[in-house]
Amino acid sequence: MPSAYDSQRRRIFSSNGSGSLTVIRADGPDKYTLLGEEPTQLLARTMTLDPVSGRIFMLAGERIEGSTPMRPIPASDTGWRRGRRGC
Repeated sequence: MPSAYDSQRRRIFSSNGSGSLTVIRADGPDKYTLLGEEPTQLLARTMTLDPVSGRIFMLAGERIEGSTPMRPIPASDTGWRRGRRGC
């Protein structure tokens, strides 16, 4: 599960993908306090921390009911070759 650590504020963030972000405070080398869980968009996992503001940014897509999942495209069908550089 993706996580981030804010060393200035001693906060640990864990995006769960299930619609929540867990926030933990690091009180010492082996002491932690659960500060709570914040609601997020379902399936939000990818995240980054802005170390200056302490803000967390998360990315999530929309799931459309009844949609057919996309099939994986083999690398050989994309024109990508091992060792090739650039786009």
